[in-house]
Amino acid sequence: MKGLVTGSACGSPWKMSPTPGLFLSVRLWVNHPPETGRGWAAVWSEIQRVLLKISPRNPWPLVDPGSAESGGDCRRQDAMQPQQLHASEVTPSGFRLAWPPLLTADSGYYVLEVALSAEPGTARREQLPGNATGWAWAGLEPDTDYDVALVPESNLRLVRPQRLRVRTLPGEAGPERIVISHARPRSLRVSWAPALGPAAALGYHVQFGPLRSGAAQRVDVPAGRNSTTLQGLAPGTAYLVTVTAAFRSGRERAMSAKACTPVSERSRAPRPPPPGAGGPEP
Repeated sequence: MKGLVTGSACGSPWKMSPTPGLFLSVRLWVNHPPETGRGWAAVWSEIQRVLLKISPRNPWPLVDPGSAESGGDCRRQDAMQPQQLHASEVTPSGFRLAWPPLLTADSGYYVLEVALSAEPGTARREQLPGNATGWAWAGLEPDTDYDVALVPESNLRLVRPQRLRVRTLPGEAGPERIVISHARPRSLRVSWAPALGPAAALGYHVQFGPLRSGAAQRVDVPAGRNSTTLQGLAPGTAYLVTVTAAFRSGRERAMSAKACTPVSERSRAPRPPPPGAGGPEP
């Protein structure tokens, strides 16, 4: 065969560009493939050193066996095994991606893609330097699945693309309606809608205090619940009740309503007798 062929751990050869006038075939088997990119770089450096002795005036570029040019179907088992791409700080409108340092600033670059899972053709792309280890996507749709692909591009080492599916959180809709019920002289019940689950909200804060006073109290309600009973109120008093939804993104949405407690039976003045009712007979 005209050119040089070096074998990989998966059995498919890496084909080197042919050198005019040189007919040579070499197969290199690595019994214990390196686990890091640095290990593979050392192997490739040794190969290049041997090739330069054979033909110092001609380059020996590497052709990926899985490419159309090589005609191979190797699944790159001999490539460096990358660590897991993962997402954090997920919000209704975006998320942050992070990955370990697979490349360096001098060894290549990354192509980062994000697309709607239901519409793969709507991909957004970013080209990042080889020393990048994270990126934040914003402006996404709430409560939607997105497919993420991290594609390392390098001429020095083989690194597999990494893929991940991320679902954004539901929209951060705060309380839109507050209902006051079961009013008693010293208690009342507060309900609100919609009720958000733990996936979207951390919980609710219900603050209440007399309208004529600045003193306020607070009751914490876990996510998934949409009502609470306020105790220890004063009879015949108007209160300002504020329900605040606390979201995982750190933002909050609030709504307020006015509530009144009835006058207690003890503080009520005696009712006058109905008209026409006579008093006790002498």
